Amino acid sequence: MLQSCGHNMRSAWKVAAVVGTLINVYGQVLVPWLNGEPNVLAALRERALLHPGTTALSVAVAYLFPLGVSVYSAAAARNPKR
Repeated sequence: MLQSCGHNMRSAWKVAAVVGTLINVYGQVLVPWLNGEPNVLAALRERALLHPGTTALSVAVAYLFPLGVSVYSAAAARNPKR
């Protein structure tokens, strides 16, 4: 039982990393590009320099939210009575 729990946690980290990266790419790169931003990476750098706390929080939430959902899902799958 403990080994399956460890496997679920490793999967949760992998899912969170993939989903968090997709969320960040979408929000930080793709949306500005679709809005006509000529140099997306320079705009991202400028935004990070002007508002470092907000940028860091945005990136962190994009990774922490899917991690929380994955951990909850793994726990709920192990405990179907809940």
